[in-house]
Parts: sequence; C-alpha cells; structure tokens
Amino acid sequence: MPATFTLMPERKWVYTKVYGPVTEKDFMSHVENITAHFQTNHLDETWKQLIFLDDVAYVGKDVVSLIRHLVLINPWPVTCTRVIVSKNKYFFGLARIYQQLADPEQQGIEVVSTLDEAEIILMAE
Repeated sequence: MPATFTLMPERKWVYTKVYGPVTEKDFMSHVENITAHFQTNHLDETWKQLIFLDDVAYVGKDVVSLIRHLVLINPWPVTCTRVIVSKNKYFFGLARIYQQLADPEQQGIEVVSTLDEAEIILMAE
C-alpha cells in the first residue's frame, strides 16, 4: 500500500510515509486505519504525526477534491502536532493547500521541506 505508517510509542509519533502512485482509495484506507487506532485507544490526543511525501510519484486526477475530503474526515484531534514534509515543490504546494483548507481550530498542521525542520517542530514542547 502506498500510504504506510509506523507507530513510535517511545516518542508518541506516527511516522506516515506516502510513496509511488497514490490513489484516493489509498488515502481513504490510510485515514480509516488511523481512525481505528484512535477508536481503540492506541492513539490519543498526545500523539504527533510526521507525514513524509518525498517519494510520491503521482496523485489521482481530482486532487483538490481529495484534499478537501481529507480535511473533512481528519481523525486527528487539534491538540496533536502534525507535520507534512516534502522537498518536491508540487507536493509541498498540495500540502500547503491542505494546511490552508484546514480550520486552525480543528487541525494543527505544519508544512516543511526537510525532515530536520519537521523534527524540530515535533520535538518542541
């Protein structure tokens, strides 16, 4: 599956890696898996997420509709720090669209271009 994640309990981080050609179905499956982890209390409002997009090759045709839908179904509580990383200008731009569409009172999202920047944000607090 092109959207995988690893739970890092020692840091309370979810490391999400998206790679290759990605479809709407892939994103929906990932969100369903994360939602299930919240529902079963494997994740809670103290966890953080790092989303790594550098290895994405392609996203489906109607990407703006997909982004809007992902904003609406986001399972992460606003207290969770989430950072999206991409050096690729196109996917960085899509991540910024996601960030801009997300209500800041509902979702806390940062978008950066390097893992070092992401770790600084995630390690804060």
